[in-house]
Amino acid sequence: MLEKITERPSGDRAEQLRRLVGGAVFDAVLETDRLIRARLRQDPSVGLWRVVAVSGVVDRTDGERAATRALVLQPALRRVVPLVVGEGTTEGAMGRADRLDVVTLPNGRMQDGKQEAARWVG
Repeated sequence: MLEKITERPSGDRAEQLRRLVGGAVFDAVLETDRLIRARLRQDPSVGLWRVVAVSGVVDRTDGERAATRALVLQPALRRVVPLVVGEGTTEGAMGRADRLDVVTLPNGRMQDGKQEAARWVG
Protein backbone atom coordinates (compact mmCIF):
# COMPACT_ATOMS: atom_id res chain seq x y z
CA MET A 1 0.00 0.00 0.00
CA LEU A 2 2.88 2.38 0.78
CA GLU A 3 6.23 2.84 -0.84
CA LYS A 4 9.34 4.89 -0.20
CA ILE A 5 8.79 5.21 3.53
CA THR A 6 11.18 7.62 5.21
CA GLU A 7 11.42 8.13 8.94
CA ARG A 8 12.31 11.67 9.93
CA PRO A 9 15.50 11.65 12.00
CA SER A 10 16.59 14.30 14.46
CA GLY A 11 19.24 16.94 13.78
CA ASP A 12 19.19 18.93 10.54
CA ARG A 13 16.02 17.30 9.31
CA ALA A 14 14.30 18.11 12.58
CA GLU A 15 15.18 21.78 12.00
CA GLN A 16 13.71 21.57 8.49
CA LEU A 17 10.50 20.20 9.97
CA ARG A 18 10.46 22.93 12.65
CA ARG A 19 10.63 25.60 9.93
CA LEU A 20 7.92 23.85 7.93
CA VAL A 21 5.37 23.47 10.73
CA GLY A 22 6.36 26.24 13.17
CA GLY A 23 7.51 26.06 16.78
CA ALA A 24 4.20 25.27 18.51
CA VAL A 25 3.30 22.48 16.11
CA PHE A 26 6.84 21.13 16.27
CA ASP A 27 6.36 20.66 20.02
CA ALA A 28 3.50 18.26 19.19
CA VAL A 29 5.88 16.41 16.87
CA LEU A 30 8.32 15.97 19.76
CA GLU A 31 5.56 14.28 21.78
CA THR A 32 4.85 11.86 18.93
CA ASP A 33 6.34 8.37 19.15
CA ARG A 34 7.13 8.37 15.42
CA LEU A 35 6.52 10.66 12.47
CA ILE A 36 6.91 8.86 9.16
CA ARG A 37 6.71 10.20 5.61
CA ALA A 38 5.42 7.89 2.84
CA ARG A 39 3.77 7.78 -0.58
CA LEU A 40 0.72 5.77 -1.63
CA ARG A 41 1.70 2.82 -3.81
CA GLN A 42 -1.44 3.11 -5.96
CA ASP A 43 -0.71 6.82 -6.57
CA PRO A 44 2.93 7.77 -5.87
CA SER A 45 2.11 11.44 -6.42
CA VAL A 46 0.22 11.35 -3.10
CA GLY A 47 2.57 11.91 -0.20
CA LEU A 48 1.44 11.60 3.38
CA TRP A 49 2.72 11.62 6.93
CA ARG A 50 1.92 9.06 9.60
CA VAL A 51 1.72 10.09 13.23
CA VAL A 52 2.43 6.88 15.09
CA ALA A 53 1.52 6.06 18.70
CA VAL A 54 3.31 2.95 19.90
CA SER A 55 2.12 0.96 22.90
CA GLY A 56 2.59 -2.57 24.22
CA VAL A 57 -1.18 -2.89 24.55
CA VAL A 58 -3.15 -0.35 22.55
CA ASP A 59 -6.03 1.23 24.45
CA ARG A 60 -8.51 3.92 23.47
CA THR A 61 -6.26 6.72 24.72
CA ASP A 62 -3.55 5.71 22.24
CA GLY A 63 -5.95 6.22 19.35
CA GLU A 64 -7.09 9.54 20.79
CA ARG A 65 -3.47 10.63 21.18
CA ALA A 66 -2.60 9.78 17.57
CA ALA A 67 -5.77 11.46 16.22
CA THR A 68 -5.18 14.64 18.25
CA ARG A 69 -1.59 14.96 17.04
CA ALA A 70 -2.66 14.32 13.45
CA LEU A 71 -5.19 17.15 13.69
CA VAL A 72 -2.53 19.50 15.09
CA LEU A 73 -0.11 18.64 12.28
CA GLN A 74 -2.65 18.53 9.45
CA PRO A 75 -2.73 22.26 8.64
CA ALA A 76 1.04 22.33 8.10
CA LEU A 77 1.64 18.88 6.60
CA ARG A 78 -1.72 18.46 4.80
CA ARG A 79 -2.06 14.68 4.67
CA VAL A 80 -1.48 13.25 8.11
CA VAL A 81 -2.71 9.79 9.05
CA PRO A 82 -2.92 8.75 12.72
CA LEU A 83 -1.67 5.23 13.34
CA VAL A 84 -1.47 3.09 16.47
CA VAL A 85 0.81 0.08 16.76
CA GLY A 86 0.96 -2.48 19.55
CA GLU A 87 1.24 -6.13 20.38
CA GLY A 88 -2.37 -6.28 21.51
CA THR A 89 -5.45 -4.14 22.08
CA THR A 90 -7.96 -3.57 24.82
CA GLU A 91 -11.63 -4.25 24.21
CA GLY A 92 -12.55 -0.62 23.58
CA ALA A 93 -9.46 0.35 21.59
CA MET A 94 -10.56 -0.87 18.16
CA GLY A 95 -14.02 0.68 18.35
CA ARG A 96 -12.62 4.03 19.47
CA ALA A 97 -9.95 3.94 16.75
CA ASP A 98 -12.62 3.20 14.13
CA ARG A 99 -14.74 6.14 15.29
CA LEU A 100 -11.70 8.44 15.10
CA ASP A 101 -10.54 7.05 11.71
CA VAL A 102 -7.26 5.93 13.25
CA VAL A 103 -5.35 3.25 11.34
CA THR A 104 -4.53 0.34 13.64
CA LEU A 105 -1.75 -2.22 13.50
CA PRO A 106 -2.33 -4.64 16.38
CA ASN A 107 0.28 -7.39 16.15
CA GLY A 108 1.79 -5.53 13.20
CA ARG A 109 -1.17 -6.15 10.88
CA MET A 110 -3.20 -3.50 9.07
CA GLN A 111 -6.89 -3.86 9.89
CA ASP A 112 -8.29 -2.13 6.81
CA GLY A 113 -5.95 -0.96 4.07
CA LYS A 114 -8.60 1.41 2.71
CA GLN A 115 -8.42 3.55 5.83
CA GLU A 116 -5.51 5.50 4.34
CA ALA A 117 -7.68 6.97 1.61
CA ALA A 118 -10.49 7.98 3.92
CA ARG A 119 -10.73 11.18 5.95
CA TRP A 120 -7.02 11.85 6.40
CA VAL A 121 -5.70 11.55 2.84
CA GLY A 122 -8.74 12.62 0.82
